[in-house]
Amino acid sequence: MEIQVADKRSPPSGADNQGLQFERKLTVEYRTLSIQLSRHDQNQRARNSESKLKSFIYRVLPIRRAYDQRKADDSKQEAKIEQTADELSALKFHLDTVEETLTKFGASPVQGLENEAVKRRRERDGPNALSAPPNRIFFKIFDWLFSGFCPLLWIAAIFVWISWKPLGDPANPQYLALGIAILIVIVLQAGFSAWQEWTTSRVMASITNMLPTETLVTRNGNKTKIVASELVQGDIVHVRG
Repeated sequence: MEIQVADKRSPPSGADNQGLQFERKLTVEYRTLSIQLSRHDQNQRARNSESKLKSFIYRVLPIRRAYDQRKADDSKQEAKIEQTADELSALKFHLDTVEETLTKFGASPVQGLENEAVKRRRERDGPNALSAPPNRIFFKIFDWLFSGFCPLLWIAAIFVWISWKPLGDPANPQYLALGIAILIVIVLQAGFSAWQEWTTSRVMASITNMLPTETLVTRNGNKTKIVASELVQGDIVHVRG
């Protein structure tokens, strides 16, 4: 592109014509300028998209850390259960004779246990009842949202939302609709898992209520009816046929 600028000035000395017009030509490289501006805009948009992506990843990382912590806790719990199972499998009470069993537990078949022995053993072992599991509602919700098939759905939802914004230019509303649909599926899956756990807990509670609440034992030489949770190691229990 050329721009012509005409001005009127005196000619050089010795020239015959007076008032001769001289023309100056200025060349503007507009194509190079437009390309540089376009590249600058593209780089700026790329930097903005990268910063938004990093901020989104930083928000997701704490969720991932909590999930890893939950998996580590579950692994420790499973190792503890396996250790307890090994200890129970090593017990050989069913191979001992009656005299050996009574001697091992310090009980008498006629007198049973005395009150002092019962008190010591209850303080040592606690009540004869299953302890209620801890009610960790936060970890339950986390497990409902990130267990089973849900991690794949979360990954798909993240990619769809990123494709909508900030990578979408212009933003495609179809990606937004797909992301919302995936989130609805995740919520439904979590609700189904919560419902399954609730029904299981109700079944277990009904089975627990069917267990006998009282039992007949020999203590201090007398048959005594006690609450089942007060049983201790070494009690002579009478089983009704």
